[in-house]
Amino acid sequence: MSARAALVSIVLLAGCAAKPFVAARCQQDSQCGDGFACTGGACVARAAPPATWAVELSPRADSTAAFTELHDVSGAATTFDLRAGAKTTLSATLAADAAATPLMAAHFVLTVPSTIPGQPDLQFETDLPTVANTATPAFSLDVPKAIVGRTGTFEVLPLSPSDAHEAPVRASLPVAAQVELPRPSTRLTVRGRLLSAVGDPRAGFTARAFLGADLVSNVDVTTTDGVFTLVVPATALVTASTAAVTVDLEPATGSSDPRFGSTTFALPANVDLGDITMPAYGQPNAFQFAVHGDAADGPTVGGAIVRAWTLLADDPSGRTDFLRAAPTDGGGHATMSLLPGTTNALRDYDVAIVPPPESAYAVRCLSDFPLASGGTAQAPANVPPVILPRRAVLTGVVRGADGTLASGVMIVATRTAADASMTCGPNVGAQPATATTDDAGAFALTLDPGTYRIDYDPPSGAPFPRLTETGVVVAASASSPISHDVGLPAGALVEGTVVGPDGAALPLAGVRFFEAGCASVDACQVAPLLRAETRADATGHFRVVFAK
Repeated sequence: MSARAALVSIVLLAGCAAKPFVAARCQQDSQCGDGFACTGGACVARAAPPATWAVELSPRADSTAAFTELHDVSGAATTFDLRAGAKTTLSATLAADAAATPLMAAHFVLTVPSTIPGQPDLQFETDLPTVANTATPAFSLDVPKAIVGRTGTFEVLPLSPSDAHEAPVRASLPVAAQVELPRPSTRLTVRGRLLSAVGDPRAGFTARAFLGADLVSNVDVTTTDGVFTLVVPATALVTASTAAVTVDLEPATGSSDPRFGSTTFALPANVDLGDITMPAYGQPNAFQFAVHGDAADGPTVGGAIVRAWTLLADDPSGRTDFLRAAPTDGGGHATMSLLPGTTNALRDYDVAIVPPPESAYAVRCLSDFPLASGGTAQAPANVPPVILPRRAVLTGVVRGADGTLASGVMIVATRTAADASMTCGPNVGAQPATATTDDAGAFALTLDPGTYRIDYDPPSGAPFPRLTETGVVVAASASSPISHDVGLPAGALVEGTVVGPDGAALPLAGVRFFEAGCASVDACQVAPLLRAETRADATGHFRVVFAK
Protein backbone atom coordinates (compact mmCIF):
# COMPACT_ATOMS: atom_id res chain seq x y z
CA MET A 1 0.00 0.00 0.00
CA SER A 2 1.37 3.43 -0.88
CA ALA A 3 2.24 5.92 1.85
CA ARG A 4 -0.08 8.46 0.24
CA ALA A 5 -2.90 5.95 0.02
CA ALA A 6 -2.56 5.34 3.76
CA LEU A 7 -2.57 9.08 4.39
CA VAL A 8 -5.66 9.49 2.19
CA SER A 9 -7.42 6.84 4.27
CA ILE A 10 -6.54 8.67 7.48
CA VAL A 11 -7.73 12.01 6.14
CA LEU A 12 -10.98 10.56 4.84
CA LEU A 13 -11.66 8.76 8.08
CA ALA A 14 -10.96 11.98 9.97
CA GLY A 15 -13.48 13.76 7.73
CA CYS A 16 -16.07 11.07 8.43
CA ALA A 17 -15.51 11.52 12.16
CA ALA A 18 -16.08 15.28 11.99
CA LYS A 19 -19.21 16.83 13.44
CA PRO A 20 -22.17 15.82 11.22
CA PHE A 21 -24.09 18.42 9.28
CA VAL A 22 -27.56 18.96 10.70
CA ALA A 23 -30.49 20.39 8.74
CA ALA A 24 -34.16 19.53 8.27
CA ARG A 25 -35.36 21.01 5.00
CA CYS A 26 -35.69 17.67 3.19
CA GLN A 27 -35.31 14.03 4.02
CA GLN A 28 -35.36 12.29 0.66
CA ASP A 29 -34.72 13.03 -3.01
CA SER A 30 -38.41 12.88 -3.94
CA GLN A 31 -39.02 16.06 -1.97
CA CYS A 32 -36.60 18.02 -4.19
CA GLY A 33 -38.03 17.59 -7.69
CA ASP A 34 -36.39 16.69 -10.96
CA GLY A 35 -32.71 17.54 -11.29
CA PHE A 36 -32.18 17.84 -7.54
CA ALA A 37 -31.14 15.53 -4.70
CA CYS A 38 -31.52 15.77 -0.95
CA THR A 39 -28.13 16.06 0.73
CA GLY A 40 -27.60 17.09 4.32
CA GLY A 41 -31.21 18.24 4.58
CA ALA A 42 -30.92 20.57 1.58
CA CYS A 43 -31.94 20.19 -2.06
CA VAL A 44 -28.82 20.36 -4.25
CA ALA A 45 -28.82 20.51 -8.01
CA ARG A 46 -27.53 17.49 -9.86
CA ALA A 47 -24.93 18.44 -12.44
CA ALA A 48 -21.97 16.85 -14.16
CA PRO A 49 -18.67 18.60 -13.41
CA PRO A 50 -17.91 21.58 -15.67
CA ALA A 51 -14.61 19.96 -16.73
CA THR A 52 -12.90 16.60 -16.60
CA TRP A 53 -11.26 15.57 -13.35
CA ALA A 54 -8.33 13.54 -12.20
CA VAL A 55 -9.45 11.03 -9.58
CA GLU A 56 -7.71 8.96 -6.92
CA LEU A 57 -9.40 5.82 -5.66
CA SER A 58 -8.19 4.39 -2.37
CA PRO A 59 -9.73 0.96 -1.65
CA ARG A 60 -9.44 -0.61 1.76
CA ALA A 61 -6.11 -2.27 2.53
CA ASP A 62 -7.71 -5.73 2.45
CA SER A 63 -9.28 -5.14 -0.97
CA THR A 64 -8.16 -6.95 -4.10
CA ALA A 65 -8.36 -3.58 -5.89
CA ALA A 66 -5.36 -1.26 -5.99
CA PHE A 67 -4.80 2.41 -5.31
CA THR A 68 -5.80 3.88 -8.67
CA GLU A 69 -5.25 7.13 -10.56
CA LEU A 70 -7.83 8.03 -13.23
CA HIS A 71 -7.52 10.78 -15.84
CA ASP A 72 -9.89 13.00 -17.75
CA VAL A 73 -12.84 11.54 -15.87
CA SER A 74 -16.33 12.69 -16.77
CA GLY A 75 -19.80 11.25 -16.56
CA ALA A 76 -23.47 11.85 -15.92
CA ALA A 77 -24.44 13.42 -12.60
CA THR A 78 -26.50 10.38 -11.59
CA THR A 79 -24.14 7.63 -12.80
CA PHE A 80 -20.61 8.89 -12.21
CA ASP A 81 -19.25 5.36 -11.90
CA LEU A 82 -15.55 4.69 -11.25
CA ARG A 83 -13.47 1.53 -11.60
CA ALA A 84 -10.34 0.77 -9.59
CA GLY A 85 -7.48 -1.20 -11.11
CA ALA A 86 -6.09 -4.55 -10.07
CA LYS A 87 -3.17 -5.33 -7.82
CA THR A 88 -0.16 -7.38 -8.76
CA THR A 89 2.61 -8.83 -6.63
CA LEU A 90 6.08 -7.44 -7.23
CA SER A 91 9.18 -9.38 -6.24
CA ALA A 92 12.50 -7.55 -6.09
CA THR A 93 15.74 -9.40 -5.47
CA LEU A 94 19.24 -8.12 -4.86
CA ALA A 95 21.74 -9.81 -7.15
CA ALA A 96 23.77 -12.47 -5.40
CA ASP A 97 27.21 -11.50 -4.15
CA ALA A 98 29.23 -14.24 -2.49
CA ALA A 99 31.69 -11.69 -1.13
CA ALA A 100 29.01 -9.55 0.52
CA THR A 101 28.14 -9.81 4.20
CA PRO A 102 24.62 -11.27 4.55
CA LEU A 103 21.91 -8.60 4.65
CA MET A 104 19.92 -9.12 7.84
CA ALA A 105 17.67 -6.04 7.99
CA ALA A 106 16.61 -3.58 5.29
CA HIS A 107 13.74 -1.40 4.12
CA PHE A 108 12.59 -1.50 0.49
CA VAL A 109 11.05 1.52 -1.27
CA LEU A 110 9.65 1.73 -4.80
CA THR A 111 8.91 5.23 -6.08
CA VAL A 112 6.99 5.81 -9.31
CA PRO A 113 6.04 9.23 -10.71
CA SER A 114 2.35 10.04 -10.39
CA THR A 115 0.38 10.32 -13.61
CA ILE A 116 -1.61 13.23 -12.18
CA PRO A 117 0.28 16.46 -13.01
CA GLY A 118 1.80 18.03 -9.90
CA GLN A 119 1.05 15.16 -7.53
CA PRO A 120 3.87 13.69 -5.41
CA ASP A 121 5.38 10.41 -6.52
CA LEU A 122 3.60 7.21 -5.64
CA GLN A 123 5.52 5.30 -3.00
CA PHE A 124 5.29 1.65 -1.98
CA GLU A 125 7.42 0.11 0.77
CA THR A 126 8.04 -2.96 2.85
CA ASP A 127 10.70 -4.51 5.09
CA LEU A 128 12.98 -7.45 4.42
CA PRO A 129 11.33 -10.54 5.89
CA THR A 130 13.05 -11.76 9.03
CA VAL A 131 13.27 -15.26 7.58
CA ALA A 132 14.69 -14.02 4.27
CA ASN A 133 17.44 -15.79 2.36
CA THR A 134 20.09 -13.21 3.16
CA ALA A 135 22.43 -14.47 0.42
CA THR A 136 19.98 -13.14 -2.19
CA PRO A 137 17.70 -10.74 -0.26
CA ALA A 138 14.18 -10.59 -1.71
CA PHE A 139 11.27 -8.22 -1.12
CA SER A 140 7.65 -8.81 -2.04
CA LEU A 141 4.73 -6.37 -1.99
CA ASP A 142 1.45 -5.65 -3.72
CA VAL A 143 1.40 -2.70 -6.13
CA PRO A 144 -1.08 -1.38 -8.71
CA LYS A 145 -0.86 -3.39 -11.92
CA ALA A 146 -1.07 -0.07 -13.78
CA ILE A 147 2.51 0.86 -12.81
CA VAL A 148 4.00 -2.25 -14.48
CA GLY A 149 6.16 -1.18 -17.39
CA ARG A 150 6.74 2.33 -16.07
CA THR A 151 10.19 3.35 -14.84
CA GLY A 152 10.51 3.41 -11.08
CA THR A 153 13.23 4.07 -8.54
CA PHE A 154 14.04 1.01 -6.44
CA GLU A 155 15.81 1.55 -3.12
CA VAL A 156 17.17 -0.96 -0.62
CA LEU A 157 17.97 0.88 2.61
CA PRO A 158 19.94 -1.27 5.09
CA LEU A 159 18.86 -1.04 8.71
CA SER A 160 20.85 -1.75 11.86
CA PRO A 161 22.95 -3.88 12.14
CA SER A 162 23.32 -4.33 8.36
CA ASP A 163 23.86 -0.62 7.72
CA ALA A 164 27.28 -0.92 9.39
CA HIS A 165 28.64 -2.75 6.35
CA GLU A 166 26.11 -2.15 3.55
CA ALA A 167 25.38 1.09 1.69
CA PRO A 168 21.95 1.82 0.18
CA VAL A 169 21.30 0.42 -3.28
CA ARG A 170 19.34 2.55 -5.76
CA ALA A 171 18.39 1.70 -9.33
CA SER A 172 16.02 3.13 -11.94
CA LEU A 173 14.39 0.22 -13.78
CA PRO A 174 11.10 -0.64 -15.47
CA VAL A 175 8.60 -2.02 -12.97
CA ALA A 176 7.97 -5.71 -13.58
CA ALA A 177 6.56 -8.67 -11.69
CA GLN A 178 10.14 -9.80 -10.99
CA VAL A 179 13.03 -7.38 -10.78
CA GLU A 180 16.67 -8.11 -10.00
CA LEU A 181 18.47 -5.09 -8.56
CA PRO A 182 22.15 -4.94 -9.52
CA ARG A 183 24.68 -4.89 -6.74
CA PRO A 184 27.46 -2.37 -7.37
CA SER A 185 30.66 -3.91 -8.67
CA THR A 186 32.83 -0.90 -7.79
CA ARG A 187 33.03 0.55 -4.30
CA LEU A 188 34.95 3.64 -3.28
CA THR A 189 36.11 4.37 0.24
CA VAL A 190 36.16 7.61 2.21
CA ARG A 191 38.44 7.55 5.21
CA GLY A 192 39.32 10.08 7.89
CA ARG A 193 40.35 10.56 11.49
CA LEU A 194 38.54 12.82 13.96
CA LEU A 195 40.65 14.66 16.53
CA SER A 196 39.96 17.13 19.30
CA ALA A 197 41.50 20.60 19.29
CA VAL A 198 44.48 19.24 21.26
CA GLY A 199 44.94 16.23 18.96
CA ASP A 200 43.18 13.53 20.98
CA PRO A 201 41.23 10.94 18.91
CA ARG A 202 37.45 11.30 19.22
CA ALA A 203 35.58 8.01 19.43
CA GLY A 204 31.85 7.33 19.20
CA PHE A 205 30.89 9.74 16.39
CA THR A 206 28.58 8.31 13.72
CA ALA A 207 29.92 8.87 10.20
CA ARG A 208 27.79 8.96 7.03
CA ALA A 209 28.35 10.11 3.45
CA PHE A 210 25.65 11.96 1.53
CA LEU A 211 25.08 12.95 -2.06
CA GLY A 212 22.73 15.88 -1.65
CA ALA A 213 20.09 14.63 0.79
CA ASP A 214 20.60 10.95 -0.08
CA LEU A 215 22.62 8.65 2.16
CA VAL A 216 25.10 6.85 -0.15
CA SER A 217 27.34 5.00 2.30
CA ASN A 218 27.31 2.54 5.12
CA VAL A 219 27.11 3.92 8.67
CA ASP A 220 30.38 3.77 10.61
CA VAL A 221 31.37 4.84 14.12
CA THR A 222 34.73 6.42 14.86
CA THR A 223 37.05 4.02 16.66
CA THR A 224 39.13 4.67 19.76
CA ASP A 225 41.71 6.03 17.31
CA GLY A 226 39.10 8.43 15.87
CA VAL A 227 39.15 6.62 12.51
CA PHE A 228 36.13 6.06 10.28
CA THR A 229 35.85 4.29 6.91
CA LEU A 230 32.86 4.67 4.62
CA VAL A 231 32.06 2.60 1.54
CA VAL A 232 30.25 4.33 -1.34
CA PRO A 233 29.05 2.33 -4.37
CA ALA A 234 30.25 4.01 -7.55
CA THR A 235 26.75 3.58 -9.01
CA ALA A 236 25.42 5.93 -6.32
CA LEU A 237 27.40 8.82 -7.79
CA VAL A 238 25.98 10.89 -10.61
CA THR A 239 29.39 11.34 -12.20
CA ALA A 240 32.26 9.80 -10.27
CA SER A 241 34.69 12.60 -11.11
CA THR A 242 32.41 15.51 -10.22
CA ALA A 243 30.00 14.18 -7.58
CA ALA A 244 29.44 16.55 -4.66
CA VAL A 245 29.78 14.23 -1.66
CA THR A 246 29.73 15.35 1.97
CA VAL A 247 30.59 13.51 5.17
CA ASP A 248 28.61 14.04 8.37
CA LEU A 249 30.04 13.23 11.81
CA GLU A 250 27.34 13.18 14.45
CA PRO A 251 28.04 12.82 18.18
CA ALA A 252 26.35 10.10 20.19
CA THR A 253 22.91 10.82 21.62
CA GLY A 254 23.27 12.69 24.90
CA SER A 255 26.84 13.73 24.10
CA SER A 256 27.99 17.29 24.75
CA ASP A 257 29.99 17.35 21.51
CA PRO A 258 29.20 19.41 18.42
CA ARG A 259 28.51 18.07 14.93
CA PHE A 260 30.85 18.26 11.93
CA GLY A 261 29.79 18.48 8.28
CA SER A 262 32.45 18.45 5.61
CA THR A 263 32.52 20.66 2.55
CA THR A 264 31.61 18.92 -0.70
CA PHE A 265 34.28 16.96 -2.53
CA ALA A 266 34.60 14.85 -5.67
CA LEU A 267 34.99 11.10 -5.41
CA PRO A 268 36.73 9.91 -8.56
CA ALA A 269 38.64 7.33 -6.51
CA ASN A 270 39.23 6.39 -2.89
CA VAL A 271 39.57 9.52 -0.74
CA ASP A 272 41.44 10.06 2.51
CA LEU A 273 40.22 13.20 4.26
CA GLY A 274 43.13 12.98 6.65
CA ASP A 275 42.89 14.46 10.14
CA ILE A 276 39.73 16.42 10.91
CA THR A 277 40.43 18.63 13.90
CA MET A 278 37.48 19.93 15.91
CA PRO A 279 37.68 23.52 17.18
CA ALA A 280 38.27 24.23 20.85
CA TYR A 281 35.19 24.44 23.07
CA GLY A 282 34.48 24.19 26.76
CA GLN A 283 32.26 21.83 28.69
CA PRO A 284 28.54 22.57 28.33
CA ASN A 285 26.87 24.62 31.02
CA ALA A 286 23.21 24.52 31.99
CA PHE A 287 21.06 27.50 30.96
CA GLN A 288 17.40 28.02 31.77
CA PHE A 289 15.15 29.86 29.34
CA ALA A 290 11.90 31.42 30.54
CA VAL A 291 9.29 32.00 27.84
CA HIS A 292 6.50 34.48 28.43
CA GLY A 293 3.78 36.03 26.34
CA ASP A 294 3.29 39.79 25.90
CA ALA A 295 5.79 40.90 28.58
CA ALA A 296 8.50 39.65 30.93
CA ASP A 297 5.87 39.25 33.64
CA GLY A 298 3.23 38.00 31.19
CA PRO A 299 1.69 34.53 31.01
CA THR A 300 4.15 31.67 30.80
CA VAL A 301 4.12 29.61 27.59
CA GLY A 302 4.28 25.86 28.05
CA GLY A 303 4.77 23.26 25.34
CA ALA A 304 6.99 25.52 23.20
CA ILE A 305 10.15 24.13 21.58
CA VAL A 306 13.28 26.19 22.26
CA ARG A 307 16.12 25.58 19.78
CA ALA A 308 19.59 27.07 20.21
CA TRP A 309 22.23 26.85 17.48
CA THR A 310 25.77 28.18 17.24
CA LEU A 311 28.52 27.92 14.65
CA LEU A 312 31.88 26.96 16.12
CA ALA A 313 33.98 26.91 12.96
CA ASP A 314 33.60 27.25 9.21
CA ASP A 315 36.74 26.58 7.20
CA PRO A 316 37.81 24.77 4.00
CA SER A 317 37.40 21.38 5.68
CA GLY A 318 33.81 21.95 6.79
CA ARG A 319 31.47 23.40 9.40
CA THR A 320 31.32 22.52 13.06
CA ASP A 321 28.09 23.51 14.75
CA PHE A 322 26.16 22.81 17.91
CA LEU A 323 22.38 22.45 18.19
CA ARG A 324 20.20 21.66 21.18
CA ALA A 325 16.44 21.78 21.69
CA ALA A 326 14.11 21.37 24.66
CA PRO A 327 10.39 21.91 25.37
CA THR A 328 9.15 24.41 27.92
CA ASP A 329 7.36 22.96 30.94
CA GLY A 330 4.09 24.18 32.43
CA GLY A 331 5.94 27.10 33.97
CA GLY A 332 7.39 28.18 30.63
CA HIS A 333 10.93 26.99 31.49
CA ALA A 334 13.33 25.02 29.28
CA THR A 335 16.75 23.96 30.52
CA MET A 336 19.52 23.07 28.05
CA SER A 337 23.18 22.19 28.22
CA LEU A 338 24.94 24.61 25.86
CA LEU A 339 28.53 25.44 25.06
CA PRO A 340 29.25 28.58 27.09
CA GLY A 341 31.10 31.77 26.30
CA THR A 342 32.97 33.93 28.77
CA THR A 343 32.45 37.42 30.11
CA ASN A 344 35.18 38.56 27.73
CA ALA A 345 34.08 36.47 24.74
CA LEU A 346 30.34 35.86 24.68
CA ARG A 347 29.12 32.99 22.49
CA ASP A 348 26.32 33.98 20.13
CA TYR A 349 23.43 31.62 19.46
CA ASP A 350 20.51 31.72 17.06
CA VAL A 351 17.48 30.93 19.21
CA ALA A 352 14.07 29.92 17.88
CA ILE A 353 10.98 29.48 20.03
CA VAL A 354 8.09 27.61 18.40
CA PRO A 355 4.89 27.49 20.49
CA PRO A 356 2.31 24.73 19.92
CA PRO A 357 -0.25 25.41 17.14
CA GLU A 358 -3.04 26.16 19.59
CA SER A 359 -1.02 28.75 21.52
CA ALA A 360 -2.06 32.40 21.48
CA TYR A 361 1.59 33.34 20.99
CA ALA A 362 3.70 33.43 17.84
CA VAL A 363 7.03 31.96 16.75
CA ARG A 364 9.99 34.16 17.62
CA CYS A 365 13.60 33.94 16.48
CA LEU A 366 16.52 35.76 18.06
CA SER A 367 19.80 36.21 16.19
CA ASP A 368 23.13 36.68 18.01
CA PHE A 369 21.67 35.77 21.41
CA PRO A 370 24.75 36.09 23.68
CA LEU A 371 25.64 33.60 26.40
CA ALA A 372 28.48 33.75 28.92
CA SER A 373 29.20 31.02 31.45
CA GLY A 374 26.25 29.06 32.80
CA GLY A 375 25.41 26.83 35.71
CA THR A 376 24.83 23.20 36.52
CA ALA A 377 21.84 20.92 36.00
CA GLN A 378 20.95 21.49 39.67
CA ALA A 379 21.48 25.26 39.47
CA PRO A 380 21.17 26.42 35.85
CA ALA A 381 21.97 29.99 34.90
CA ASN A 382 18.90 32.06 34.05
CA VAL A 383 18.97 33.93 30.77
CA PRO A 384 16.83 37.05 30.16
CA PRO A 385 13.16 36.15 29.62
CA VAL A 386 12.11 35.59 26.02
CA ILE A 387 8.95 37.48 25.16
CA LEU A 388 6.62 36.14 22.48
CA PRO A 389 4.22 38.39 20.58
CA ARG A 390 0.61 37.38 20.15
CA ARG A 391 -0.49 35.56 17.08
CA ALA A 392 -3.10 37.19 14.92
CA VAL A 393 -6.57 35.75 15.31
CA LEU A 394 -8.45 35.14 12.08
CA THR A 395 -12.17 34.94 12.81
CA GLY A 396 -15.17 34.60 10.57
CA VAL A 397 -18.37 32.86 9.68
CA VAL A 398 -18.68 30.27 6.92
CA ARG A 399 -21.89 30.27 4.90
CA GLY A 400 -23.18 28.41 1.92
CA ALA A 401 -23.97 30.18 -1.35
CA ASP A 402 -27.56 30.70 -0.18
CA GLY A 403 -26.45 32.20 3.13
CA THR A 404 -27.01 29.04 5.15
CA LEU A 405 -24.66 28.80 8.14
CA ALA A 406 -22.17 25.98 7.55
CA SER A 407 -21.46 24.07 10.75
CA GLY A 408 -18.93 21.31 11.20
CA VAL A 409 -16.60 22.59 8.46
CA MET A 410 -13.01 21.52 9.12
CA ILE A 411 -10.60 24.37 8.40
CA VAL A 412 -6.85 23.91 7.89
CA ALA A 413 -4.55 26.92 7.45
CA THR A 414 -1.13 26.02 6.02
CA ARG A 415 1.57 28.67 5.82
CA THR A 416 3.11 28.76 2.36
CA ALA A 417 5.50 31.68 2.97
CA ALA A 418 6.85 33.37 6.09
CA ASP A 419 6.38 37.08 6.66
CA ALA A 420 9.37 39.07 5.41
CA SER A 421 9.76 40.71 8.82
CA MET A 422 10.45 37.38 10.56
CA THR A 423 14.14 36.80 11.18
CA CYS A 424 13.52 33.05 11.10
CA GLY A 425 12.82 33.21 7.38
CA PRO A 426 11.85 29.82 5.96
CA ASN A 427 14.04 27.90 8.42
CA VAL A 428 11.38 27.63 11.12
CA GLY A 429 8.00 26.56 9.78
CA ALA A 430 4.68 27.17 11.42
CA GLN A 431 2.59 24.05 11.95
CA PRO A 432 -0.82 24.02 10.23
CA ALA A 433 -3.56 25.55 12.33
CA THR A 434 -6.95 23.88 12.44
CA ALA A 435 -10.47 24.80 13.52
CA THR A 436 -14.02 23.55 13.05
CA THR A 437 -17.00 25.83 12.57
CA ASP A 438 -19.57 25.78 15.36
CA ASP A 439 -23.37 25.63 15.04
CA ALA A 440 -23.34 29.30 13.99
CA GLY A 441 -20.72 28.65 11.28
CA ALA A 442 -18.14 30.62 13.27
CA PHE A 443 -14.44 29.82 13.55
CA ALA A 444 -11.23 31.29 14.96
CA LEU A 445 -7.65 30.52 13.91
CA THR A 446 -4.51 31.77 15.65
CA LEU A 447 -1.83 32.33 13.02
CA ASP A 448 1.80 33.42 12.77
CA PRO A 449 2.54 36.17 10.24
CA GLY A 450 2.82 34.94 6.66
CA THR A 451 0.92 33.85 3.58
CA TYR A 452 -1.50 30.94 3.88
CA ARG A 453 -3.50 28.40 1.95
CA ILE A 454 -6.78 27.79 3.78
CA ASP A 455 -8.85 24.68 3.07
CA TYR A 456 -12.52 24.49 4.05
CA ASP A 457 -13.74 20.89 4.14
CA PRO A 458 -17.45 20.42 4.92
CA PRO A 459 -18.42 17.27 6.80
CA SER A 460 -19.59 14.16 5.00
CA GLY A 461 -23.15 14.58 3.73
CA ALA A 462 -23.17 18.38 3.87
CA PRO A 463 -24.75 20.25 0.92
CA PHE A 464 -21.68 22.49 0.53
CA PRO A 465 -18.66 22.06 -1.73
CA ARG A 466 -15.06 22.12 -0.63
CA LEU A 467 -13.16 25.41 -0.97
CA THR A 468 -9.45 26.27 -1.07
CA GLU A 469 -8.26 29.86 -0.65
CA THR A 470 -4.69 30.74 -1.58
CA GLY A 471 -2.59 33.82 -0.93
CA VAL A 472 -4.30 34.76 2.34
CA VAL A 473 -1.88 37.23 3.97
CA VAL A 474 -1.59 37.67 7.73
CA ALA A 475 0.67 40.67 8.38
CA ALA A 476 3.04 40.87 11.31
CA SER A 477 1.37 44.13 12.32
CA ALA A 478 -2.15 42.77 11.91
CA SER A 479 -4.62 43.80 14.57
CA SER A 480 -6.41 41.02 16.40
CA PRO A 481 -8.90 39.72 15.54
CA ILE A 482 -8.96 39.86 11.72
CA SER A 483 -12.41 39.46 10.22
CA HIS A 484 -12.53 36.87 7.45
CA ASP A 485 -16.04 35.73 6.56
CA VAL A 486 -16.20 33.01 3.93
CA GLY A 487 -18.86 32.21 1.38
CA LEU A 488 -18.69 28.71 -0.03
CA PRO A 489 -19.50 28.50 -3.74
CA ALA A 490 -22.75 27.08 -5.04
CA GLY A 491 -22.62 23.32 -5.12
CA ALA A 492 -23.74 20.59 -7.45
CA LEU A 493 -24.03 16.89 -6.73
CA VAL A 494 -22.78 13.82 -8.56
CA GLU A 495 -23.22 10.25 -7.42
CA GLY A 496 -22.01 6.91 -8.59
CA THR A 497 -20.53 3.59 -7.60
CA VAL A 498 -16.92 2.52 -7.11
CA VAL A 499 -16.19 -0.96 -8.39
CA GLY A 500 -13.10 -3.12 -8.57
CA PRO A 501 -11.46 -4.68 -11.63
CA ASP A 502 -13.98 -7.56 -11.46
CA GLY A 503 -16.96 -5.18 -11.42
CA ALA A 504 -17.81 -5.87 -7.78
CA ALA A 505 -18.61 -2.88 -5.60
CA LEU A 506 -15.83 -1.56 -3.36
CA PRO A 507 -17.28 -0.69 0.04
CA LEU A 508 -15.74 2.24 1.92
CA ALA A 509 -13.36 3.15 -0.91
CA GLY A 510 -11.97 6.69 -0.68
CA VAL A 511 -12.60 8.98 -3.65
CA ARG A 512 -10.72 12.24 -4.29
CA PHE A 513 -11.37 14.59 -7.21
CA PHE A 514 -8.61 16.92 -8.45
CA GLU A 515 -8.36 19.77 -10.90
CA ALA A 516 -4.91 19.47 -12.45
CA GLY A 517 -2.78 22.61 -12.51
CA CYS A 518 -0.83 21.55 -15.61
CA ALA A 519 -1.76 19.93 -18.90
CA SER A 520 1.14 17.46 -18.61
CA VAL A 521 3.13 15.78 -15.86
CA ASP A 522 6.37 16.90 -17.52
CA ALA A 523 8.11 19.46 -15.28
CA CYS A 524 4.81 20.33 -13.61
CA GLN A 525 5.46 22.31 -10.41
CA VAL A 526 1.84 23.26 -9.69
CA ALA A 527 0.04 20.99 -7.24
CA PRO A 528 -3.44 19.91 -8.36
CA LEU A 529 -6.36 21.45 -6.52
CA LEU A 530 -8.43 19.05 -4.43
CA ARG A 531 -12.02 19.84 -5.42
CA ALA A 532 -13.96 17.19 -3.54
CA GLU A 533 -13.47 14.05 -1.50
CA THR A 534 -15.71 11.44 -0.03
CA ARG A 535 -15.91 7.79 0.93
CA ALA A 536 -18.21 5.21 -0.61
CA ASP A 537 -20.76 3.52 1.62
CA ALA A 538 -21.01 -0.19 2.39
CA THR A 539 -22.44 -0.84 -1.10
CA GLY A 540 -19.74 1.13 -2.93
CA HIS A 541 -22.14 4.01 -3.64
CA PHE A 542 -20.98 7.61 -3.13
CA ARG A 543 -22.34 11.12 -3.32
CA VAL A 544 -20.18 14.21 -3.44
CA VAL A 545 -20.83 17.94 -3.77
CA PHE A 546 -18.45 20.02 -5.87
CA ALA A 547 -18.28 23.70 -6.73
CA LYS A 548 -20.20 24.59 -9.88
